Amino acid sequence: KIHTMREDVHSRWKVGMAMQLSYGVRTKFYECFLVRELRSIQIVKIAYPEKGNMPDVFIDGRRLGVIEVIALACNDGFETLADFLEWFNVSGEYKLLHWTDYTYDGNMERLQQVNDKMKAWAEM
Repeated sequence: KIHTMREDVHSRWKVGMAMQLSYGVRTKFYECFLVRELRSIQIVKIAYPEKGNMPDVFIDGRRLGVIEVIALACNDGFETLADFLEWFNVSGEYKLLHWTDYTYDGNMERLQQVNDKMKAWAEM
């Protein structure tokens, strides 16, 4: 997982703040395993059509292609696109919080590198 998507109705997240990467949040099994600086924020909009099940996904106003949506799901820690769509199952707006330098800017060469990694993972 190289980023996380969060609703942020109170504008909590700001570039430069510390992010505590953890699991077991709000349980007795909570553990913070890493602290990283929030390097960048992108705005994700998910728009489900009235009919059908594949939403349009936009980052910073740019509509993603299917391969990019799969990369987004994979990079956000989901095993499959179906898992991602099950979690984000309604239209909404989210902040994409990055603790690496990777961003979704339409750079097709970088997207191909991600695609190659995904293929290698699938072959494991």
